[in-house]
Amino acid sequence: QILSRLARRFAVAEEVLRTRLVEIRSQQQNTRSMQSRDLPPQPTTQKTWKPLDPREVELLEILLLEPDLTSAALQNIEITALPTETGRALYTLFARLAGDGQRPEFGHVLTHMEDPQLKSILVETDETANAKAEHAQAVAAERLDELVKGFERDALRTAGRQQLAVLENNNLDIEEEKELLQKLIEQERQRQNMSAPTDG
Repeated sequence: QILSRLARRFAVAEEVLRTRLVEIRSQQQNTRSMQSRDLPPQPTTQKTWKPLDPREVELLEILLLEPDLTSAALQNIEITALPTETGRALYTLFARLAGDGQRPEFGHVLTHMEDPQLKSILVETDETANAKAEHAQAVAAERLDELVKGFERDALRTAGRQQLAVLENNNLDIEEEKELLQKLIEQERQRQNMSAPTDG
């Protein structure tokens, strides 16, 4: 009906209008199709993970070689103590599996990962761990003990710096200063004991 009214209004045959309308619609569809093909692909934002800290490498190598040490590691090394987000993400995955009662061995951990770069880092660390294990003199448990001591020394140093900063601000009374100084002395003794070589 609309085409009939337009044909009468403009004194044009209705068939001519219908043909022209089909051509216009066809051109519009082709234009939209070409535009969609010409659009550049939308970039996919993928997280970039920083390299692992040497101590994080050591920790993950130990856990990859001996997954049963995960609980002992978590009791002594907090996830937040790891310096990089990469290390924390991987350590968290070990912790989550262990917390669920699952043994966090390499293949199991890998199947629970989605990020391809993080997977690549874990695979590379596993390869390094196995290569070292062939020549390592210390077993994984001994390596973990040494690593725990290193993290404890760092924690004591950090606490000491924070307490020194409090002393320098001069916001404490005499008794508080004496108590804080005593803590600093005790922490330094602990740090020296950790650094001292053991017999045997």
